[in-house]
Amino acid sequence: MHAVPIAKKIPQGKLFCFEPQRIIFQTLCANLALNNLTNVHAYNQGVSHEQSLIEIPSSDYNTDWNYGSFSLDKGFDTENKFEGIIHKEYIYLTSIDNHPEIQKLPSLKLLKIDAEGFELNVLHGARSTIAKYLPVIFVEAHIHQSQELIHYLNALDYECYWFISDRYQENRHLNVPIFLLFTDYSPNKLNSRFLTCCFKISTNSSTLNVPKSAPLRVRTAILPSAISLSPQTSI
Repeated sequence: MHAVPIAKKIPQGKLFCFEPQRIIFQTLCANLALNNLTNVHAYNQGVSHEQSLIEIPSSDYNTDWNYGSFSLDKGFDTENKFEGIIHKEYIYLTSIDNHPEIQKLPSLKLLKIDAEGFELNVLHGARSTIAKYLPVIFVEAHIHQSQELIHYLNALDYECYWFISDRYQENRHLNVPIFLLFTDYSPNKLNSRFLTCCFKISTNSSTLNVPKSAPLRVRTAILPSAISLSPQTSI
């Protein structure tokens, strides 16, 4: 969803994408090829806190279902019932800190994490990279783990803010708020890093229930305009 527009924004930079679902990974590669985007490094791998080989459920992906909600720990059991045929596949897990191509980058501007409950594992495996590059971090956080994510990033000297996305989903049926943490590094303040916590609002909900562990400072800019990306940016 984001790879093509971001890659087009940084034609002389590099974009690293990790997708554990084989069919979704193949679709990603097809989209990149159709758009002639050769600055993207795509990997059919999951990202966690360590390198390992795990078994995950897979399918033929012909069943109507939200495959974006697939989780490494819950598989297809994340929302409405999956009616398709399921089989098993093995995939490799890597970590950001152990990825050689990322570690030799001269800079890393943005770290975007949407891992369906695996976000904290990804952050644990990126601790050295975050300390080295001070990237902007955009991470989805489900409500049950949002405070733990905030505490972890606070320990890395990130300050928390709230960000409201204005994206509208007409048929959104889950009345469950999903929180997003968005970090904005300011080069004008030495050693200062800012974390913005973003959340999507269910169309059926009129109340915003946000974790009280983060200051309620709201930014309404969407991701592309909130981050200044030069043509040489690496993500």
